[in-house]
Amino acid sequence: MSDYPRPRCCPEPRCRPIFQRPAPMFLVEPGDERRRDDHPGDSIFCWGVMPDPITFVYDGNEHTNDLNACTVTPLKGLVRFMENKDDWWLMETGYRQARKRLGLLYPERYPDCIEAMP
Repeated sequence: MSDYPRPRCCPEPRCRPIFQRPAPMFLVEPGDERRRDDHPGDSIFCWGVMPDPITFVYDGNEHTNDLNACTVTPLKGLVRFMENKDDWWLMETGYRQARKRLGLLYPERYPDCIEAMP
């Protein structure tokens, strides 16, 4: 598996991108649902691995990050989250639970969230 190319607006030259959404055009075959052109107003999401962890101390607690999750939107600009695998697990779990609740609380508006529930 090869790394993804670095997005043009990447804030961290040491980071090795491992996944992006939308996928860069040259990485997907014609007809693939992920293939699309960038348009003004589109958001870009990129996840990557740092070659060396970064450790900091906040309020006496040591925290180590070795992953990045970046979002680029026209309204927010570039937002970089320095994280670790536990942060990613927490976000994944949180989004999954939030999607379930969307389906339960707003079934007419989000019927696909109900179908996606295990």
